[in-house]
Amino acid sequence: MRLMSIKRRLGLSLTALLSVVYAITLFDAEFVVRRDRFQRHERLGMGIAEAIQVELDDHGTTALLKTSSSLADAHVKALLSDFSGTRVLVWLSRPGGQLLLPSPTTPILTQSAAYRTFFQDPKLLQLAGMHANTMQKPRVFTHAGGTFFTCSIPLKGNAGVLRILEDVGVSPASQRLNWLILLGIWLVLVVVTAAVVRILLNFVLVPIRRLEKALDTVSLVPTGSVDGLKIPAAELPEELQGIAYAYIRLSKRLEEAWSRQSLFIKAISHELLTPITLITVSSRRLLRKSSGLNTGDHELLATVYDESSRISNLVRDLLDLARGDTGSLAIKNTPFDAVQVIRELVDDVALLEWGHRVNFQSDPILKLPRELMAIGDPERVRQCVLNLMENAVKYSDASTPVIVSLEAIQHEILISVKDYGPGIPKQDWDNIFLAFYRSTSDISGESGKPVASGSGIGLAIVKMLTEQMGGSVSVVESDTAGASIQIRLKRQLSAAKQISSAA
Repeated sequence: MRLMSIKRRLGLSLTALLSVVYAITLFDAEFVVRRDRFQRHERLGMGIAEAIQVELDDHGTTALLKTSSSLADAHVKALLSDFSGTRVLVWLSRPGGQLLLPSPTTPILTQSAAYRTFFQDPKLLQLAGMHANTMQKPRVFTHAGGTFFTCSIPLKGNAGVLRILEDVGVSPASQRLNWLILLGIWLVLVVVTAAVVRILLNFVLVPIRRLEKALDTVSLVPTGSVDGLKIPAAELPEELQGIAYAYIRLSKRLEEAWSRQSLFIKAISHELLTPITLITVSSRRLLRKSSGLNTGDHELLATVYDESSRISNLVRDLLDLARGDTGSLAIKNTPFDAVQVIRELVDDVALLEWGHRVNFQSDPILKLPRELMAIGDPERVRQCVLNLMENAVKYSDASTPVIVSLEAIQHEILISVKDYGPGIPKQDWDNIFLAFYRSTSDISGESGKPVASGSGIGLAIVKMLTEQMGGSVSVVESDTAGASIQIRLKRQLSAAKQISSAA
């Protein structure tokens, strides 16, 4: 399972955190607005109660309220009317359940639909606590699509409880609309925050990208030093300095490893390759003069020659691989006649035991000399094609041919080697060019032993050499059984051909 990147984790975490903060802030804003409305209603009620109490005290009406004086009732109703409005109703609940309601005498009150609702909807007054006889803190309730605040404040001398009912004019539909607006604001803030967080993370992660770029450019140069971007650790953030120092230590270890490898290559060249070459040459000379030997000795000498030749080729391949890894492999890319090189190679291998199986086919158009020129090292091309031939012979039946073909396309020359063996599984097409990799078709299912012997570096050498020459090698689809491996090299066109191609 692929892990989420640190950048994405940070981005999602910060966005989620800020989204929660925005949600809490918006919720708190709604809570503060409602709390402010409660406080305003409470101040309104306290102010009305204080003003009515002062009026009652000034006119000596407080004491008369206890006796149900008609004069006192009329005075109180007038006061209640004065402090009631289009959205506020004030009444007095006296001991015993008697109510004093305002008497609307002004056109503003009589014409107000909200004010008439206070009287025409008994349930509204019941919900507001019509007969409350104690002090009540402000509370909110909804009725008939409206929102109302109510509270009760006792007058002095047990004269009754003053009730205040306020229509705040906020319907449930308006509340839902407000919540939808808040939700929209929250979504916009989340989107903007995600964009800002992304920009900030790109800025914050710049040092990490610089370090990543430096690590990606690390490579060995033929001089033995590590080539790549140099980033002073002191210029990096504190959190990355440890990685930078580890990168510096890694560079030093690479340089030391390269030096040891270079010494190893020189030692192999002198201590191993030279004796093997002498053994090969000597055994070949002895074979030419082996007419006096018996059959067993002759076969033993032939085995020595074959094995020494195989080991010599293996050592040379290993040296080429090592030189290619360190960039010290000598490749001379020059224009050469591809048909001539391949034809000479096929003629040379004809003398070998399996040489008669190799058939050379070429595109008829390649008969024109100026159309044959490929760019590369002809000796290395011979080495690559020979490796492919030996590989094809090894993995196909002795009665089947090995086809070497040459084809020219617009800007490339294609050299293909095809056999009629078991073929290469498609999942191994890329891996077979890795050093020491053996295809799954090389191993039998029951015994687990290799079907054909080999070091596993021949195709790796072909890949390395062709890439050094600016070309490529790959397995290609085949219409028949077997495997077909193709080398693609750059083609040098004649001046006339270049003009025609450009046109």
